[in-house]
Amino acid sequence: MLSLLEKTVPIELRSLGYQNQICIDFSGVVVQRMSQTHADKPGLEWIVGDVRDMQQITDGTIDIAFDKGTLDSMISGSPWDPPDIVKENTKRYIDEV
Repeated sequence: MLSLLEKTVPIELRSLGYQNQICIDFSGVVVQRMSQTHADKPGLEWIVGDVRDMQQITDGTIDIAFDKGTLDSMISGSPWDPPDIVKENTKRYIDEV
């Protein structure tokens, strides 16, 4: 039986053949834990970063971007008239992707 840390999207995608993945998270604790847990799986790179400003990823080097909840977590307030900070953060994220 797989542990919870083994049932992650990158691990599932890796099992389907996606071997060159960059996994970005704002939490250094998460990145450290995932890096250690999956150190035996080549092709997975775990980095700390802000999806609104991914300076550590060179433009034009990513073929597919997969979001498993980051954008959803940025959205708050009314969906018809979100606060300015929500509009700013989501625009920066989408522009960066």
